Amino acid sequence: MTETQQKADLTWSYGTRAPERFCSQLIDSTEGYRIAVLTLMA
Repeated sequence: MTETQQKADLTWSYGTRAPERFCSQLIDSTEGYRIAVLTLMA
């Protein structure tokens, strides 16, 4: 991983739905960080 890449572990939910957990790899762009890889964690 280079200095311009970051990893994030995130969980989100909506209404009464079960929360979903994701691991994402972020890359730095001229407009800020962007998601490069988004993986659903079971």
